[in-house]
Amino acid sequence: MTSPHDFTRLEIGTPLWMDVPHLRYRERVLVQRLTATQVIVHRGGIVYRFRRGDGTQVGGKRRLRVIQDAEAEAR
Repeated sequence: MTSPHDFTRLEIGTPLWMDVPHLRYRERVLVQRLTATQVIVHRGGIVYRFRRGDGTQVGGKRRLRVIQDAEAEAR
């Protein structure tokens, strides 16, 4: 099982959780683009950029988490 904060093995199309703490919910998003330092996802026509090191949003409060294997199988 991978760590919820392991962003080293991501590929385009990988599903992730995007936590929105100030609204107390999370959304399932897909990786759209990868750079050496960032993960880029699109949700509702908006582009979100996250740091690959720890999954925190660039200029915001959102966080990314890897969907665990058990969660992925349940869906």
